[in-house]
Amino acid sequence: MNFRGNPHWGSPLQGGTGITTPSPPGFSGDGQSLRAVSASAYRPDIQPTENSQTGNGDSNPLYYRLLFSLAIMSMFISWLMPLHQYVPAADTVELLELLMLAAGVLLLWGSFRVPAVLQFSVQFVLIALTWYIACDRNEGPHWLGAYAAGIPGDAARLFTGRVSELSEDSRLLILVLGWGLLVASVQQLALYRGTTTLFTAVTAGYLIVLDIIFGINTTGCIIAAAVLTLWMRGLAGLQQLKEQTDQSRLPYYRWAGFTLLAAILLTVAAWTGSRLYGPRPAAPVTLQPVMEQLRHWAESGVSSRTGKEVSFAGTAGTTGYGTGEGELGAPLTPGTAPVFTAAVSRPVYWRGESLAYYDGRRWIREGIMYEPLNLTVLPSDEMTAALAADSSGRRTLAQRIELAAPVSGGQPLFSAGTVADVGKVELTDGTRLGYVLTNPEKDRFRLPVTAGSAAITAYEVQSLLPESDPALLRGLNDQDPQDIAGPYLQLPANLPGRVAALAAELTSGAENRYDAAAAVRSYLSSRYPYTLDTRIPPEEADFVDDFLFTAKQGYCVHFASAMTVLLRSSGIPARYVQGYGPGTPERGRYLITQADAHAWVEVYFPGAGWVPFDPTPG
Repeated sequence: MNFRGNPHWGSPLQGGTGITTPSPPGFSGDGQSLRAVSASAYRPDIQPTENSQTGNGDSNPLYYRLLFSLAIMSMFISWLMPLHQYVPAADTVELLELLMLAAGVLLLWGSFRVPAVLQFSVQFVLIALTWYIACDRNEGPHWLGAYAAGIPGDAARLFTGRVSELSEDSRLLILVLGWGLLVASVQQLALYRGTTTLFTAVTAGYLIVLDIIFGINTTGCIIAAAVLTLWMRGLAGLQQLKEQTDQSRLPYYRWAGFTLLAAILLTVAAWTGSRLYGPRPAAPVTLQPVMEQLRHWAESGVSSRTGKEVSFAGTAGTTGYGTGEGELGAPLTPGTAPVFTAAVSRPVYWRGESLAYYDGRRWIREGIMYEPLNLTVLPSDEMTAALAADSSGRRTLAQRIELAAPVSGGQPLFSAGTVADVGKVELTDGTRLGYVLTNPEKDRFRLPVTAGSAAITAYEVQSLLPESDPALLRGLNDQDPQDIAGPYLQLPANLPGRVAALAAELTSGAENRYDAAAAVRSYLSSRYPYTLDTRIPPEEADFVDDFLFTAKQGYCVHFASAMTVLLRSSGIPARYVQGYGPGTPERGRYLITQADAHAWVEVYFPGAGWVPFDPTPG
């Protein structure tokens, strides 16, 4: 319908009713505005302000996009760095470094504004090149032909769910392709949509899982991720401000600098507060309460069917190295089976492991994750310096341990003092292992579980013995670090008050930590007789309290537990240690048997570390 020139539009209707029809918006009575609007609506030179591919972020300056990409790259590095530090395999380390490099190149390319086809094409080439480098085994490009021949088989395995049977090259292809797509997607969402919440949340969760579940120390990466999260949030906020205010010129430099500074200050303040006040020591996760409930249920079930009282916990055991977390105090019978022989120049205590958490009935192993440690990285720089400082060789000791029966691993690496270096781990088939297992602090070592029929027969260790000069130890009075005071002053909440009262009485006359520890040791070894004929304390009774004030006799577990708790009650960090005693000299070596299984105490001295004390009489 053509309204142009209609004399009745916008004028009184014929018939003289006096009612007028309003003009549509944008129209005048002569229709000229309609022509103007229509023409402008279809002019080809007028384009939308947003690019359909990239959005508002496309108009941000290059340096802004580069800064944002740098923050994303740093966050991805925090993903890979913990694995890079704790994975010993050289080929895996090289792959992680290649993935870091690929992420950097992809993010750099994604910061430039180019047509979508060109951008995706180059990204595909970069991902393919990364995969090629990862798969190349210095064989030249002809390996591609062999791989191409196996593609149908890999495709069939993939579509039938047999992913574990894929060839190594195909698994690498999936890994590299997924990594490249992840990097590119995160950058697109961050730069052009201002969305970083999911990425930063996944990063935090991933690092926390590595730390808590797998025991990999990610504290530094978590702090860095916190800074980067706040910084990226600030950078994304500038883009949102631009969209809301429609400003063409924004203070990119100042905004980026101020947000980075604010992120660093907030994170440093939070970290400093945590270091000043420290976390409250928490009980490690353990299934022991569940096992206790099952034990009580089993006992009641047997009792109801037989009419007799049955006490599983009261069954006598045999002396030997314990790996369980059962209740302390069960009676023991001497064991005589040989465990290992040691070629060493002097008698020493053979340290297995230390335990920190005491719940009143047992010592509980913390949830420590052991990871492989390549023997080539031993000794560490810190230990090398400590060995060099021992110019007289008084504290340096070499040992060769030959096991009485080959083992498949999974047990502590017994040694004197602190392990500085592991020379070799010999197997029954004549080969050697190139690694051992260690905790993140590298102060606990275990023999790895071997594959196949090969078992471990012997290993060599170089140790740094603890400081033993009383005069030197008496002069050490510095404050304990928080990571020492926290776990090694832990005591059960329901520990009877008379234990602390006894501790205060024993240490009241001591002028230093060494004399306090010596006073507790002397009291226990002189007042309480040694016996294997013991019993588990009654229900609800504390093991140490029962030993000190009721049973008043026991074996090494009783004495070591009591000394540890008494020292902690006096504010002195101490820990329970188990292993073997020196053994019996035999043809220039020492024979260690089950009868030599032993427990003792280590007391912390700032500046000297952990020093052993043995309160067991005899």
